[in-house]
Amino acid sequence: LSTSPLDFVYQLLQNADDKEYEDGVVPEMGFIIKPTVAGGYVHAWDNGVPLSNEQVEALVTFRSTKRDDNATIGEKGIGWHSVFRVSHAPHVYSGGFSFKLGGGGLESMLRPQWVEESDLPFQPRPGTNFFLPLRDLDDATLRDL
Repeated sequence: LSTSPLDFVYQLLQNADDKEYEDGVVPEMGFIIKPTVAGGYVHAWDNGVPLSNEQVEALVTFRSTKRDDNATIGEKGIGWHSVFRVSHAPHVYSGGFSFKLGGGGLESMLRPQWVEESDLPFQPRPGTNFFLPLRDLDDATLRDL
């Protein structure tokens, strides 16, 4: 496991690559990165099939949903948690799910808090969205973002 605070970018790309897509859909992923001295945010989204109950459960625990084939990159089920290196309260919006994690202590990182769509701090795009309010980051990490 790497210790770079920027690993989350690779992990989000990997998650989008590992997703299933409807027939005829060209996989796409987007990023908006707005780092500031006071924090800022990262908003990432993809146009894949919305997260399933099993995939949401895997996000809030440390387990993998990897299929028994070599078509996916991820395997251990812990990479997504790298977002906590840069965000104190990541939001997930996908299909019928709208929640955030974190805000204090390890337990809050594993217990989703429902967030009404009207209360989201971002405008969700179609598909799966990850919104990461950034922690106060050091100058080197801000430059690398």
